Amino acid sequence: FTLLFSPISARFAMRRASARVVLGTPRPCWANECTQGRGATSSTRPDLERMNERAEAGDVVGAQEIFLAFQRGTRTPKRVWWNTLLKAHANAGDAVGAAAHFDRMLQDGIQPNFQTFGKLIEASAKAGRVLEAESWLRRMEVAFGFGDFWPQATVAVLDACAKGGDPARACCWLDRTGSTGIVPGAQAYAAVINSCASQSASEEAIWWHERMVSSDCAPNAITYSAVLDSLAKAGDVDGAARWHLKTVREGFEPTVFSCGAGLNACARAGKPEQVSWWLERMLEHRIDPSPECYRTVIHAYAKHGDVEKAASWIKWIGTQRIAPDEIMYTSMVDGWGRRGKTLMAQSCFEEMQAARIEPGVVPYTALISAFAKEGDSEKATQWLQHMIDAAVTPELITYNAVINSCAKRGNTALAVEWLERIESSRLVPDKISYTAVIDSCAKQGLVDEAEHWLRHMSKAQVSPCIITYTALLRSCAKSGKTARAAELLSQAKEAGLTPDVMCYNAVINGCSQLGQTTEASTWLEEMLSVGLSPDKFTFNLLVKSCQVAGDVLGARYWVNAMGAASLRPDALTWTSAIAACSAAQPPRPEDAEAFFHDMVQSRILPDQIASATLIKA
Repeated sequence: FTLLFSPISARFAMRRASARVVLGTPRPCWANECTQGRGATSSTRPDLERMNERAEAGDVVGAQEIFLAFQRGTRTPKRVWWNTLLKAHANAGDAVGAAAHFDRMLQDGIQPNFQTFGKLIEASAKAGRVLEAESWLRRMEVAFGFGDFWPQATVAVLDACAKGGDPARACCWLDRTGSTGIVPGAQAYAAVINSCASQSASEEAIWWHERMVSSDCAPNAITYSAVLDSLAKAGDVDGAARWHLKTVREGFEPTVFSCGAGLNACARAGKPEQVSWWLERMLEHRIDPSPECYRTVIHAYAKHGDVEKAASWIKWIGTQRIAPDEIMYTSMVDGWGRRGKTLMAQSCFEEMQAARIEPGVVPYTALISAFAKEGDSEKATQWLQHMIDAAVTPELITYNAVINSCAKRGNTALAVEWLERIESSRLVPDKISYTAVIDSCAKQGLVDEAEHWLRHMSKAQVSPCIITYTALLRSCAKSGKTARAAELLSQAKEAGLTPDVMCYNAVINGCSQLGQTTEASTWLEEMLSVGLSPDKFTFNLLVKSCQVAGDVLGARYWVNAMGAASLRPDALTWTSAIAACSAAQPPRPEDAEAFFHDMVQSRILPDQIASATLIKA
């Protein structure tokens, strides 16, 4: 910090008295030596010009080939050749390569000049290496003082701050230039504003823009676009729209960059109408939107659920002789899938095929997921097979969608078949794949098969998650294997997992089905001891355990405890309590009537099951 902001040298103080330099205005700089070809003879000038063309394009390899060919011709490259190759590194943003080239230059006895350091600063700036850019600038100051080149060098450092996302440092550099008698120009202010934009610091960007105006430095389209970009990145979509209108009022034409920034900000905010507004502004100002702009507006509407509007944009694009692409159609397929309109998703997919667009893995996965989400495992499986037949390799997410669909429909055999197909492919099943199969087995009461897949999962070095154990616990509960459920819960804890309410509910459910009221209460106590709060389902299971055991007093206790926990008993709670009176030996009709009366008093309308249970009691 001390080195960066130390007092200016005495040499610069003498120059400062005679002239003031405007920072960021066109002046002779380090680019001239390369473009003018100083230091080249008539015989070598064509080679140097070809090398300069490569350097302008940032073609380091091409420029280096010409340089090495010249060097192999037993000719010693002069400084202009070294600087031109440095220019290639700078335009490519290759700070490491530029530094290495500089070291070789010194080893060959070539003395650097201010153009040399200028290119080193540019290379570091384009790479966003702020500290390196500052270091090269300090070395330039030591070697040459503060000449006419210093303003351009400072702008390069400001650009480095912008790319490195360090607005505070950029502001310090701009302040420093003012203190040294150099008047910051539009280019310098634009670099600082861009630095603020990179960190979404919209308020700071606006402040610097206002300071720029107040210092009689005329803003330009770049500075206006930078402020708009900062507002867009900060998520201030309304502010970005207002700034756009201000830009137009000031007489500056908006650019693809500025409109694209506003468009993307609205898309991130989930505001498709405003995305459309920005696209319309681009067309109004005769700016040709890129395909990405059209993709953004279509995706925004599709994601928001307004697939009809997205479809209208696709039709409009067709009238402009712009062919809709795979990404646009994929957004449509996904949008219809989100709305549960699987046939519309399929129709859109087939329309894409009719347009001679070969669907890739993403549109296939979107369509398969749409069917899987709606539980149509048959269609999901069918389209997965079409995908494989079309030589499109499914990803793991595609297989998982089908396995989940089969599991939810209770088709365990098909879910297992697709899991085995994953294992035989280049893919490795994950915890989602195995958990879906285990859950399917659990729902079918296939405890042994579910545990087989848990062991298989461990052998494949895939760690089970708490959802995996919850599925197994439910399976044990359904089969009445409460002891095994307790073992699995302990196993989950040993694996470093934290059981949740659903895990404990699964174990309590196993106890309730067997009428094990004491064991159910014990599990509730453990649940409370780890800081979990029972939910309505927990209390209903406890009342259910009393129903099976015919424990009327226990049922009354849990109903009251439920109310004390600020949970309102529902029809199932009261029906189970009434059924406990019926299961008691001997039956206790008076208590059944009391529960029924409390049910009505709590404004829960008794259904036929509750009435029948009361009559039975």
